[in-house]
Amino acid sequence: MIEKKHDLQAPGSGLPKFENLFIKNVLVPCGRFFIGWKSAKVWLDYELKSIENMVKDLSEKDLNRRVLINHILGIEDDTRDWSVALVIEHLSIVNTGIIQVIKTLSEEKSFDGPISIEAVKPGNRTVTINELKQIIKDFETFVPQNKNSKMTKAHPWFVKFNNKDWNTFLAIHTWVHKRQIKAILRGR
Repeated sequence: MIEKKHDLQAPGSGLPKFENLFIKNVLVPCGRFFIGWKSAKVWLDYELKSIENMVKDLSEKDLNRRVLINHILGIEDDTRDWSVALVIEHLSIVNTGIIQVIKTLSEEKSFDGPISIEAVKPGNRTVTINELKQIIKDFETFVPQNKNSKMTKAHPWFVKFNNKDWNTFLAIHTWVHKRQIKAILRGR
């Protein structure tokens, strides 16, 4: 936890330059090569269960307590002072959007809607871990015929992803924010 408060960068400011380049040029290609469709879904399920175990006994006060944490790989500066509840709401917003992108690309259709980092920031709507798990459970039943689409949609920070890449990103993104929740819980 950081003791001294300071001004955080605005939403949408992005990741530090070296971190962005590392993710774009090392982690994304490794994910494409090593993580398959099914293993990404298994990983996602594991991360959600881990989050559930971390938060299941928290009081409402602890769920909503904002804690300023040190930087974590993959999160913007403005998100360093979130509460556990804000992280869960963010995961719900992002995961719902990614699932729509995956379904659209799986049909070899263009996903025309914009993808914006600023648009997926939480707005203090309480989302429970069970609601987040239900979003994923509904997705678990989706098995596309095409698990490696030619159609792509660019991530705002990285590169163009096809449906398999977005499926992998879903697990990675949840893992990143699980680490954020751990840091928040250590700092409370």
